[in-house]
Amino acid sequence: MSEEDRIKERVEKTMRLMETEERLKADPWFFTRLQARISARNAELLSPVRQGGRWRPVVLAALAGVNITIAALWTFGNAETRHKETAMAYLARDYGLTGEAGDWLYNTIGE
Repeated sequence: MSEEDRIKERVEKTMRLMETEERLKADPWFFTRLQARISARNAELLSPVRQGGRWRPVVLAALAGVNITIAALWTFGNAETRHKETAMAYLARDYGLTGEAGDWLYNTIGE
């Protein structure tokens, strides 16, 4: 028996099996159950707890860092302003400048 005859015999045998076997009936609710399972999985993945859970500590740390930075700049910025005002007052006293309306130093300190 040649290889070609064996192949033909196997094909015929397979065809006879396909004709005699019952076809599998599809479950009418399979698609509905599949959709429900996919929807449940999507709802679980997109839940609010899971959605912001990983980023919440990062955002809190960033806000705390910004808050501390602004507080430090505000504190040291005011200290520099106070030092400038003190230096201007010493200059005005040393040079005998008065705080009259036309005085440039008075207008600078007054602002």
